[in-house]
Amino acid sequence: MRWYLRGGIRACMVVALSITGIALATAGAPVDTCEEGAEWEITSQTLLAENIYECAFDSIALAKEMKFSVLFPTGYTPDGPAFPVVYLLHGAGRTHLSLIDDDVTRPLLQAASFVTVMPNGGTNWWIDSHVVATHRYQSFITETIQVAEDNFNVKLNPEGRGLAGWSMGGFGLFSYAVRYPGKFSVMTPIIGVLDFPNDEYATEWNHSVPSFFGATIGEQEQYNPFPHIEQIRGMKILHITSPTAFDFQMNNAFDQRLTQLGIGHTYNGTMIGGHSFTLVQNSIPQVVAFQEQYLEPRKPESLAAANEDWLGLQ
Repeated sequence: MRWYLRGGIRACMVVALSITGIALATAGAPVDTCEEGAEWEITSQTLLAENIYECAFDSIALAKEMKFSVLFPTGYTPDGPAFPVVYLLHGAGRTHLSLIDDDVTRPLLQAASFVTVMPNGGTNWWIDSHVVATHRYQSFITETIQVAEDNFNVKLNPEGRGLAGWSMGGFGLFSYAVRYPGKFSVMTPIIGVLDFPNDEYATEWNHSVPSFFGATIGEQEQYNPFPHIEQIRGMKILHITSPTAFDFQMNNAFDQRLTQLGIGHTYNGTMIGGHSFTLVQNSIPQVVAFQEQYLEPRKPESLAAANEDWLGLQ
């Protein structure tokens, strides 16, 4: 049995190791400490299920310990060619454990050929708020990516990186993709709130705006990624929703605007279930298949890809 963490160049290959003085061992297993620590250190990790861990690290952006889950594909090794990776953002009222705790979605992700990293963003809409200085959840995404790239054998080039998420997480991944154009190759929002905040939608087709977006329409709309949709040109895009989901009109507008701009994409707006976790469950097979179709498979990367520095905090 292999451990999944790597530090610097040398990978920790056994079940247990010590990171920053915290012993992480299975009873009776030998302990091996990485000789070269990663720049971003994981402070703790817990085995949740086969190949699935909950990890924690000290977030600078949020000034507290934050958690994420990571799911490794069968055959994952901490050395050799890197694995493709998908950063998956949850919806409001859910957590980094929602897809792992669920008996439907967990095996679907376990069967995927990519590493899945899921940060825990609470109900904070994955933004860095100008209203609340300590509300820096987009920066937290950046930190989680840094931790993953420092500690796991995942791809560092855009062709090997994907973004996924649902509902609030669909908004978050779209926002992140336009903030960092060219850094990811695939995006797959499910029931994504993709044209938000935008008060032009009727209440039944819209979502209330949290206070940390600001008090005025002008303040709030600065967070809407939709006007910057051109930034995702070149990405492989699949978006999924239901005709009875409140986000349906937003997804239709997203589809129409991409078509107007000549940006290729796939739109499935015919799912049954409305804006629900059931629809998310039923959409995961499409998301996994789409990510696997377009993400660069496991193979050696160029040395240049390992030298990217775009992940510096803003």
